[in-house]
Amino acid sequence: LRQVLQLPADMNLAEWSQALILKLGLPIRLSELGVIRDSLPEIAAVAAKDHLCQTNPRPANAADLLVLLENAL
Repeated sequence: LRQVLQLPADMNLAEWSQALILKLGLPIRLSELGVIRDSLPEIAAVAAKDHLCQTNPRPANAADLLVLLENAL
């Protein structure tokens, strides 16, 4: 990705991505989109059943996704 974007080898991709998101004025946290903590278990359960979740390079179940969502809240 760094090569495609022609970024310096020492540039932190996570920091670059976050700076781009801020520059574009996009939300960073799910809470900025109005997502509330009580809805996270249902979101995780639905996401785990989605066929796209099955193609992730790293397997994830609803519990794994819930942790991810909680960290993104």
